[in-house]
Amino acid sequence: MKKLLILLVPALILTSKVAFAEENDRYRAVILQQGGGSENRAKVFIIDSEDGHMWTWEDKTKFTTKNGQIGFGTQLIYQGKVRPGSASGEIVEQVMNK
Repeated sequence: MKKLLILLVPALILTSKVAFAEENDRYRAVILQQGGGSENRAKVFIIDSEDGHMWTWEDKTKFTTKNGQIGFGTQLIYQGKVRPGSASGEIVEQVMNK
């Protein structure tokens, strides 16, 4: 029984580390604006590489609260979901501004 446990424990530890690494590789972040300078604001683009969901995270941003007050803080904004095209150069979506 001891020999079986000695073989199984490292296998379980290795399996959990691989699952953890795969989950951490799922979300990718790209710095769009680094904090510092006069505004000292940071903005990051985040994408879920598995399902294609996208967000922007912004620090020290100005916004209006639900009760109409203006405040500064951190915002995480959902940007939508990426859709694959069928050929290189294909326009997947086009939105016309009014």
